[in-house]
Amino acid sequence: MTANQRDHEDDRRAAGRAEGPLEQQLEESFDEVVTEGTERLYRAVRTVLITGFFGGLEVGLGVMAMLAVVHETGSHLLGGLAFSIGLIAIYLAHSELFTEDFLMPIAAVVARKGSVLQLIKLWVGTLLANLLGGWVIMWLITRSFPEWNETLSESAHHFVDAPLSLQSICLKP
Repeated sequence: MTANQRDHEDDRRAAGRAEGPLEQQLEESFDEVVTEGTERLYRAVRTVLITGFFGGLEVGLGVMAMLAVVHETGSHLLGGLAFSIGLIAIYLAHSELFTEDFLMPIAAVVARKGSVLQLIKLWVGTLLANLLGGWVIMWLITRSFPEWNETLSESAHHFVDAPLSLQSICLKP
């Protein structure tokens, strides 16, 4: 490597170590992600299962709102808006979804604040509890509102029977 190339490389490395407000904000943000991820990794199995179960119930609440609106109005746009009720409930209740903030616990493991085994416990426990909560609420919905079963079946078949295309990937009803 020539002297000019070394100087250029030194300049590039120095630029990456700038101590400006943006870098400080990024560092603080990363620290917050690691802290949140660490807290989630250290949850007891019981807590993981309970928050995951309620996350599944709350998604089901969103599905229930969507089904009610689509059944009454025929509007999938309004039904999609109604579905957000479940997502708001998850946020307010601090429940756990398998897909929610997926990278936070990974950041904690990478920062050596937790282990891969804890990550697996969090993911598996959350996934199973989400599914169980979702199955319970959907069973209740289908038994309580049998008039929505046709709407539910049409919505499900739309995605199951859709060909693999950009349109179906974008979940356009």
